[in-house]
Amino acid sequence: MCGLVGMTAERDDVVPEVLARLASVEYRGYDSFGLAFLANGAIGMSKAVGSVSQALHERRLSRLQGSTCALAHTRWATHGRVTVSNAHPHLSFDGAVAVAHNGVIENHAGLRRKFESDVVRFTSETDSEVVAHIIATYLAAGVPLLTAICLTAGLLEGEFALGIISTADPSALYGVRQKSPLVLCEDGGRAAIASDQSALSGIARGRAVFLEDGDLVRLRANSIEVFTAGGGGVPLPVARAHLPCSDVGFTVSKSGHRHFMLKEIHETPQGGQTK
Repeated sequence: MCGLVGMTAERDDVVPEVLARLASVEYRGYDSFGLAFLANGAIGMSKAVGSVSQALHERRLSRLQGSTCALAHTRWATHGRVTVSNAHPHLSFDGAVAVAHNGVIENHAGLRRKFESDVVRFTSETDSEVVAHIIATYLAAGVPLLTAICLTAGLLEGEFALGIISTADPSALYGVRQKSPLVLCEDGGRAAIASDQSALSGIARGRAVFLEDGDLVRLRANSIEVFTAGGGGVPLPVARAHLPCSDVGFTVSKSGHRHFMLKEIHETPQGGQTK
C-alpha cells in the first residue's frame, strides 16, 4: 500500500507540489518516505524514516527547491527493515537513475546475484533497488534510456508500478505498469504520475491516460507518450484511452470497503503482495 508520485513541469518549483501530493496518499500506510529530484545535471536525494506529512509540518523539507522533475514515495515495507537505506527512491550505482517501486519483484534475488559486482554494489535490503542498477547498466553500455527501461522491465517477474528519472533525460519522467496501479495526467505545463488517483486531485484542465499491463510511459511537461515492448525489447508507440482529468474524479474513496486496507487487498491480483 505504498504511495508513488512524480511530476515534470516547465517551471522549476515542482518539489513542494510533489511532496504535498505524496502526503495526500499517506492514508495508504507508511514507514518511511523519500524524494529524488533532478537539478544541475544530477539527481538529488532526501529520505527519512517516518511521515512526510510530519516532515512538511516541521518544515524539514523546505530547503528542497529548484527542480523541474521530481519523484517521491512513501513505503509500507514488504522487503527490508524500516531504515533510510530501504526507503525509496533508490539510486543506481553511478547516480544516473532513480527508481520508486510499488508491488513485488518476485525474481529480485536472482537478478541481484546476476548484476552485483565490484562496480554495482547494493545498499538496501529491498527487491526494488535492482531495477535502478539494471537500467543504469544498460545505459552505461550505450543503450538509450527508453530501451534500457523496456529491456529491464522484460527481466522482471511479479507485479510492479515503477517511477523513473534519469540524468540521461532530465526533462522527462518515466513509468512502467505491470499489474499495479499507475495513473497519468498532463495539462500542457506539467505532467504527473501516481499510484493513486487521489494524488492527482486538482489537475482539472488536462487529460488523464489509462495504461495497460506491460505499458511504458514517457512524460514531459506537455506530452505523454505510451509504449509497449516489441520483439527484442524494442519499445513501440501505442495509443491508449484518455479522458479529461475533470471527468475522472480524482478523489479518495474506499469503493464500498470498510477501510483502505481492505480496498487495497481486493484490488491486488490474487496471490500477490503490495507495497
